[in-house]
Amino acid sequence: MTDRKGPYPLTMHMAKAMGDDFMHADQGGKMKSERFIAGVKKYQAHPYKRNIERNNVIWRENGSRIFHLPAKQTGDEQARASVLLIPSLINKSDILDLMPEQSFFAWLAAQGVDAYLLDWGRITAQTDLQTVDQIAAHLHAAIHAAKQHAASCSDASFTCLGYCMGGTLLAGILAGAQGGALCDNAVFLAAPWDFAPENHALSTEITRGKAAAYQLMSERKMLSADWIQNCFFAVSQDKAVEKFIAFADMDPDSDEARRFVAVEDWLNDGLDLPEPIARMCIDDWYGRNEPFQGQWVVNDTPVRAENITVPSFVVASSVDRLVPFHAAQGLHVQIADSEIIDTATGHVGMMAGRKSVSRVWQPIFDWICQK
Repeated sequence: MTDRKGPYPLTMHMAKAMGDDFMHADQGGKMKSERFIAGVKKYQAHPYKRNIERNNVIWRENGSRIFHLPAKQTGDEQARASVLLIPSLINKSDILDLMPEQSFFAWLAAQGVDAYLLDWGRITAQTDLQTVDQIAAHLHAAIHAAKQHAASCSDASFTCLGYCMGGTLLAGILAGAQGGALCDNAVFLAAPWDFAPENHALSTEITRGKAAAYQLMSERKMLSADWIQNCFFAVSQDKAVEKFIAFADMDPDSDEARRFVAVEDWLNDGLDLPEPIARMCIDDWYGRNEPFQGQWVVNDTPVRAENITVPSFVVASSVDRLVPFHAAQGLHVQIADSEIIDTATGHVGMMAGRKSVSRVWQPIFDWICQK
């Protein structure tokens, strides 16, 4: 038995499925809501449970840790590169190390890369991680620690890779006065930078839910993961329902079914945001597009991506609904020494899709090894 209650928000999923029932049923006459419910029940009862232990901690500060996977080598050769993976603040780092057969973290190590993974922990429980300046200082310290450890293992290049919001935060500190000394290269993976409304369906949903968000924050001093999930669901509600209908017909013992459950478990275990960070995202990013305008302030200094001097690789996707191509392209536009690719994969699919290795992981690895 499992104690799964998701997907979240379940009531909105159900409302979408029932609304579609008024439009059409499938050829057999079975209503979409029935098929959706069958998929949800199958997901909730699935026996899969994530069982990955990370033991090699090379840095710890409050609730945050950096894990290390040494490069797998044959003979006496050194690691081909060193990479620190930086996840978003709103989801756990598990998406980068999802399951033994679908782990970007482990895959990099298998290619001969010294791999490092930052786990933020639950930042709402860490009193010194409530503002963007505190987050920036914390990330700066984490990168420095990983770089020092990597240098003690080999003289290979050191790359920072930020996924989603983790990439936006990475850009924020690399654009600072000492940013160029933090790493040799940078990869921005589905990292939003241009928040212009025409680039973001998500911005419409955030604007629509802003009043509710501010009411929640006035009461709890944090923005709940439920509110964030509501916004994400609204952007891709058709796919959110259809994937459970497809899961209802899936062989529960298949690799595809296990991967589906692993991803859903990760999605449904989101993280709350401290109020100051949430207000920054809602107002400064989605409201005023400050990062792309060069007006986002970190440590009393406007952040300008033009000041990022390290070679950079922008990984974007023309089918990403959460971070559309043009939103991620903003960094490529403003960083002189940068390259960009279109992976044509979904936002989560970059890490958990069937084509993630060929379309995302391998191009990133190839680019890093060329530097």
